[in-house]
Amino acid sequence: MNNDKRIICHPVTNKENDSFIGIRIKNEEIHFYHPESYDLAPKDDLREFRNDIINIIRSISLAKSKSSVNYSVDNGTSKTESFALMSYLWIIRDYFTNGYYRNSEKLYKTNAKGKVNWKKTLETQPIISKGNVIYNDIVTEVRNDCDDVVTDAHKYCVFDSVRKIGWLFGISEKSVYVPKTTTAIIKKYIRAIKTELTRTFDDTKKLRLTHMLKVLSGVDDSDRAKEIVYGVDKYHYVFERMVDCVFSNITDIKKYNPNAKWYLKKNNYSPKDASSLRPDTIRIEPLSKETTGDEKVAYILDAKYYRFGMTKNEDDLPETTSIQKQITYGDNIICNLKKKENIQEVYSAFILPYNKNNNDFDFEDNLEYIGYSKADWRNDKLSHVKIYAFLIDMKHLITTWSQGNCAEDISKLIDEIGKAAKNESM
Repeated sequence: MNNDKRIICHPVTNKENDSFIGIRIKNEEIHFYHPESYDLAPKDDLREFRNDIINIIRSISLAKSKSSVNYSVDNGTSKTESFALMSYLWIIRDYFTNGYYRNSEKLYKTNAKGKVNWKKTLETQPIISKGNVIYNDIVTEVRNDCDDVVTDAHKYCVFDSVRKIGWLFGISEKSVYVPKTTTAIIKKYIRAIKTELTRTFDDTKKLRLTHMLKVLSGVDDSDRAKEIVYGVDKYHYVFERMVDCVFSNITDIKKYNPNAKWYLKKNNYSPKDASSLRPDTIRIEPLSKETTGDEKVAYILDAKYYRFGMTKNEDDLPETTSIQKQITYGDNIICNLKKKENIQEVYSAFILPYNKNNNDFDFEDNLEYIGYSKADWRNDKLSHVKIYAFLIDMKHLITTWSQGNCAEDISKLIDEIGKAAKNESM
C-alpha cells in the first residue's frame, strides 16, 4: 500500500443512511464501504485484501444494467469529473500484461509511398497489354498517422489510472511514465482515439481504445481535491443479480410472471393488463434422476438482502408479503404451466447473505439451510406453500458469480430442499 495514502474500511449494515457500497476518495484519504456480511481480508494480507476490494467493486457494475433510477450507480464526483473505475482497472491490468500501446495493424494505401505489399498488389485487377500483365494499382504499407498520438494517449491513461487507483495494486504514479498534458493535448488524444476506432477491426484493440476514451473523458486537473465516488446506494439489486447468475438456468422468465387484468365498466369491460409480478430467479430441473420422461420440477428463488445472517434476529427475516409473493409465483406455475411445461412439482426458497467465518449460528459452509416459512391461511399440501430459507456466504457468492463455478451450490440447494421436504412430510 502506498505510504502516502490511507484506506479506511466501513462495514455497511444496509440500515437507513448506511447503505452505500463502494469507494469515496478525497485528497489522500480513501474510504471503502463493503457489505457487513463480506469477510474482508485483513490489510496485512495485501494481496487478498486488494482482491476483495476489486471483487466487490466489480459486483457493483451489475447495478448499471438496471434502468430504474432507484438503482442507478453513482459513477462520478461531487462536481464534474467522472471516475471510470472499471476502465482504470482494465488499463492497469492490460499495461501489466502487454506494456504500452503498439499498433500491430497495418495500414494499406494504393499508389502511395511506402513498402510494397506484393500479396495485396497481386490481388488487385491487372491490366493485360500486348501480352504483358501490368498491375497499375500498387498497394503499399504506410505508417498510421495516429500511432504516435495514440501511444502517447495510452501512456497518459496508464499514468492517470495509476494516479487514481494504483494503491489497489501497490504501485504509485512515480513508477510509471509521467507525461506532460494540457487541455488541448487531451482533446488531441480523444480525437486520435475516435479516429482509430473507426479504422480498426481488431476487437481487442477496440476494447483498449474504448477504455482509453473513458479515462480521457474523465480527465479534469483543475481541482484534484474534488471527491471521487464510485458505488451504489442500494446493493440489494446487485445481490439479487448475483444469486440469479449463480442459480438460474432460465433466459426468458416472462412466462413465469403472474399476470392480472382489469375489467372496467367505462371500457365496456374489455380486459386491460395490470402490472405483473416478477420472480427473482427460476431454475428448472428434471423431476428425478430416474425419470425417463420430460417431467420437471421448478425452483423459485427470492434473494433477500436482509440482515438475519448477521443479527440472528427473526425481525430481519422476509415479511409476510414476500412469503405471499412466493406462494403466488408457485400457484401461477401450477395453474398455467403444469401441463404446458410438464412441471410436476414446485419448490420455493429465500436466499439471504451471511459470513461463514463470523456468525452466531455455528455455521461454516458456503450455503446453509435454516428452516422454512408457511402461510397460516393455506392448508393444502402443495410443495410450494412452504418457503425454505438459506444463508449464503457473501464472499463466496461474489467469487462464484465472478468465476462461474456454481455447480456445487446448485446441487446442495436442490439436495437440501429435497431433504427438508421429505423430513417435514413425515
